[in-house]
Amino acid sequence: MNLLTATLFLKEIRRIASLPDDKALAEIDNLLKLLKSDGSLLEDKAESDDEDEQFAREEAVNDIKDFEDEIAKAKRELAKPVTSDSTAENLRDTADTLGDYWDSKELKAEFTEKISRLKSSAKGVADELDRAYLLYCLDAFVESDIRGQVSAYDLMDELEGLSKKLKQAEALTTESAGKIRAGKERAAWFRARKKLEDADIAEAASKKIKASRMRDEAQAMLKQDWKRAFKNEPVPTISAP
Repeated sequence: MNLLTATLFLKEIRRIASLPDDKALAEIDNLLKLLKSDGSLLEDKAESDDEDEQFAREEAVNDIKDFEDEIAKAKRELAKPVTSDSTAENLRDTADTLGDYWDSKELKAEFTEKISRLKSSAKGVADELDRAYLLYCLDAFVESDIRGQVSAYDLMDELEGLSKKLKQAEALTTESAGKIRAGKERAAWFRARKKLEDADIAEAASKKIKASRMRDEAQAMLKQDWKRAFKNEPVPTISAP
């Protein structure tokens, strides 16, 4: 009972004490009913608070269980080609927000260590997914068709970007570096090879001067495209037939 209620209660007792016995008994009966009602309200409030705390805890436990399931599912995806980076992104998003919406400081304190371990595990799995996705993209680019100068330059740029990302992810192995090198060489030779094929056709038609000019053009194209792909590396020399 707070101070205001206690004061009012005291005043009510004094008022009743001044009444005749029959009226005083009736007033006391009403007063007892009010006291019982207040007690019930307090009990109901306590029960409601307990229910809220229990609900909050159940929600927290469910959040953690869902996160554990998400990590387990992400691990299973590593057993097959990783064709998208969405799983890694979603995993990081969940890790970043887990527990942020819990109002209870007690719950946050109780699950701090568990959440920390799960976030560390999620980061490791997300990093593995990133590396697997980069390697999938590398194979896709290396095997892609080149239809013209623009697509050849696009392939060079994509492979250069993948090289940097793989290095940053500590996944640039001798094998992946070799694939990148081979893909950039294929792109750098694309225009020159096309021109050399035309030169061979001219040569077969006994158009030797035209064939020689085309081979010179092929060398110029190779020089331009090789410098774009490999910058300061020496340009291969196209040998005469």
